[in-house]
Order: sequence, then C-alpha cells, then structure tokens
Amino acid sequence: MNIDQLRRRFANVCAPEENDNLKATDCHQTLFSLFTEAENMLAEMAESEPESADQQRIEDVLRLQADILRMATKVRSRLISDVLLKLALWRWHAAELDPPIDELPLTDAVAYSAFLDLANILGDQTVLKDIDCAAP
Repeated sequence: MNIDQLRRRFANVCAPEENDNLKATDCHQTLFSLFTEAENMLAEMAESEPESADQQRIEDVLRLQADILRMATKVRSRLISDVLLKLALWRWHAAELDPPIDELPLTDAVAYSAFLDLANILGDQTVLKDIDCAAP
C-alpha cells in the first residue's frame, strides 16, 4: 500500500457526511490500523533506502500519522477497548517509550504500565509493539 492509498482510506474514515452511522469503535480500530500501516511503511523505507529515503515521502507519512492522532482525539471512546486503541496510538507514536520501563521518566512509566495492564486485561496483544511483549 502506498501513502496515497492510506490517505484515501483516512479521508473515507473521517468524512463526517459518510460516517454518520460509523461506530466509534470501528473508527478507533481503523485509525489504529492506518497508523500502524504508516509505521510499517516508514520502517520499510528505512530498510530499503536508509541513506536515500525520499524525504518528501517520509514527511507525507509523518503528516498522515499526525492527522490520524488528531482525529483520534476528536472521536469519543464509548468502550474500554476504544480507550485501549487510543492509548495504543499514543504508545506507537512515542518512540521514547522503547527503553526498559525502569529507565523511563516516572510519569511515562506509569502511563506505559497502565497501557500494558489494559492490553493484558482486555486480552488484546495486537496493540503492542514487539518490544512491548518483552516488557515486564
């Protein structure tokens, strides 16, 4: 998938006239999926062309991710699983949370720990990054 396709999917999710009946949970799940697809796209760009990655393409993907995060703040959570998806967006965007939890600032450590607890309580490991699976 390319950035234009992701952008079109994002526009479809966020077009209010087309989504009067869209469930908030569906919207949260779609936003999370779009964000992680964009994240994977960035990783692929870095792997395949680390030195010569097209800066404009990278900026386009980062801008889409920012738009996704902004939209997530506007969609109210109706279920606890919606809250988990919002926290997952926060976590996936926060690369500074990648160190061991003991090395994080205390406020980040508490929020990150709460995110991990919620994912565990709800039994949803799909919202975790690989590094989160190794967290205590």
